[in-house]
Amino acid sequence: MLDGIFGPDKFRSEIIWKRTSAHNSAKRWGPIHDVILFYSASDEFTWEDVHQSYDQEYINSFFVHEDPDGRKWRRADLTGAGTRNGESGKPWRGINVSAKGRHWAVPHGELDRLDAAGRIHWPLKQGGVPQRKRYVDELPGMPLQDLVLDIKPVHNVGQERLG
Repeated sequence: MLDGIFGPDKFRSEIIWKRTSAHNSAKRWGPIHDVILFYSASDEFTWEDVHQSYDQEYINSFFVHEDPDGRKWRRADLTGAGTRNGESGKPWRGINVSAKGRHWAVPHGELDRLDAAGRIHWPLKQGGVPQRKRYVDELPGMPLQDLVLDIKPVHNVGQERLG
């Protein structure tokens, strides 16, 4: 029906909302989710990036490093796939990532700025490539996905309840 109203080319996403209150049915799987179909009226529509907080399990698994001030961070690659002929393909601080089929992902000046700010992790291993420090408190969170699990139910006497 929505394809007929908007056109099949205006379909954008199917979102699954898992309800926190569920009920069983006698002869079928218990229905615990709703499907929201996202269409736009045209190709020109406003999109707002929405992020949710990282799960503590994710933080504990990936943000395993800590600065002396207690800020947690993870290592992130400072290189990109493939070689380049410009500045990003040239060695920086004696490290030639082109030899490994890669290039610097940011200009040398930005690498210098990050290093001066203490934002680069230098590996102890000889020949290791420096990594960028990504602090958990500076990241916006996980982009919202098409499976929504964390919406709490409306209280049975809540003003939001519309019936």
